[in-house]
Amino acid sequence: YYHEHMRRLHKELGRTLVGLEVGALHHPAPVPFSLVNMTYADSTDSSGLRMKYPEVNANEFAAAHIVTDAETLTKVDDASYDVLIESHLLEHTRHFLLALQNGLRVLKEGGLYFIMLPNMCTTFDRFRVQTSWEHLLLEYLQPSLVDTNEFEHHREWALSHHTSTGKYEQREDLPGAFEFAQKTFSSPMLRRYYIHYHTFTPRSAAQIFAAARVVITSSAFEVVDFYHRQTDMAIVLRKVNKTSNQVGRKSFMTPSVLTTRDIYDALL
Repeated sequence: YYHEHMRRLHKELGRTLVGLEVGALHHPAPVPFSLVNMTYADSTDSSGLRMKYPEVNANEFAAAHIVTDAETLTKVDDASYDVLIESHLLEHTRHFLLALQNGLRVLKEGGLYFIMLPNMCTTFDRFRVQTSWEHLLLEYLQPSLVDTNEFEHHREWALSHHTSTGKYEQREDLPGAFEFAQKTFSSPMLRRYYIHYHTFTPRSAAQIFAAARVVITSSAFEVVDFYHRQTDMAIVLRKVNKTSNQVGRKSFMTPSVLTTRDIYDALL
């Protein structure tokens, strides 16, 4: 996934790539370090991560070189990286399209954006309502709706999570899930980037990224590859010149073996 695309970009540019991973936590992406120099960013420093995730060995966290909001990336300059990795991060953002827009902003033209999203059908999100494109678009066009909708995301997440994991299987225990939603919502530490605000299937993810190409006008991108696995989707975007005729259906790379690029097209 990472190696194939990075090798091609490295060959194309003829130099060591400069990469950024946001929200790596204790699972930084297994990138080819001989081809790319990585920087890590997170929403809090190492001590904050230890408080938020006490179950994780403190020595396992990828040290954050940059502490910045994952949706705005305000501490990251425009067009500063060849590679951006956000693995299982975007579903944790309240403002999905804003986060996507700023991810593209920090990429250099021709840069690669690696995104992984969970498949709601095979995770604890399976009892939730699938996030629609219309929902994301309304929150993008009317940012005040992000705050208006926030507690509902916590409530829905808690109900599905506890029910699907078996913790609250009996109907009379459902108020416990509501109490847990109130706890995460009211906690400054847990409120941001803790729950899955949005949910996706392979089909809905394909449609959302296709539609986002039209709505996000500050940067142009194309879908290079779209891999569908049992538990998640791996999407590769490439930032292109807004006036380039590459902004079309054709990828700049030859599709890899077992790529689901054709499936991506079919899903649309």
